[in-house]
Amino acid sequence: MDTWDELLDTAGPAALLTLDGVIRNLNAAMATALGKSAEQCLGRGFGDLWPASQRMSAESLVTHAAKTKAVAMRVLDFPARGGAPVASLIEARPVKDPASDEQLVWVHALDARNDLTSLLIPFRMATTAAHLGLWMYSPNDHQLEWLGGAPAVAALSVRQRVKPAYEDCSLTLSLYPEGNRRRLALIFRPDTDRIISNCYFLSGTVLRLPDHSCLNLYEPGTVRRLLDAAAPTSGLFASEQVIEVDGWQYFDAVVEALTAA
Repeated sequence: MDTWDELLDTAGPAALLTLDGVIRNLNAAMATALGKSAEQCLGRGFGDLWPASQRMSAESLVTHAAKTKAVAMRVLDFPARGGAPVASLIEARPVKDPASDEQLVWVHALDARNDLTSLLIPFRMATTAAHLGLWMYSPNDHQLEWLGGAPAVAALSVRQRVKPAYEDCSLTLSLYPEGNRRRLALIFRPDTDRIISNCYFLSGTVLRLPDHSCLNLYEPGTVRRLLDAAAPTSGLFASEQVIEVDGWQYFDAVVEALTAA
């Protein structure tokens, strides 16, 4: 059995990709999870086979492993077949083909059924990179456990308000800056060239037309940048316990900073 076979001989989804994300080989479990046949997957870009809401995350996972030559992890939702999407912890790891010395990326799903805390790994990595702290909430015990990091935000929540009329819908990112009990609410409402997600698809996403620049309010890096952008505004209302502002006014600044980086 050669190395390729060993890497793909697993019960869970697994695939071997080129450094630019093209599928070189995959097992039946990966093809099934992506809702395609193996023939439909071979030679295709790995990110292209995911739903639009997961595409950027899948592509960046592979890119990170290929460029840094380090292990990368991310939670991705495999497409659903008549049910809810299946969340899996996906690992991307650089490997070398022993026959040709070609550098490849091995992507596979980790088995987290007996260790659900492993699903926190990518979130801890993301919050650390964004200079945010991370708490884990245990609903059965009604307790919060501090998992470390910089306590720039004591808590945050994303609330989706769905109404019969799309123009009445909204997405609200609520931030509770560490050190006080005030709530900073960034409210995103649809407008002429501004779109918000009002369903499970692209949940938490706000998008600007016509360039289709978007941010996801669930991503730690986005939360950190929006918090920094809104900090001066928050200081203007020092006496108010709840500060509600239009989130779009910070969207452009965050996107432009990301584009320039």
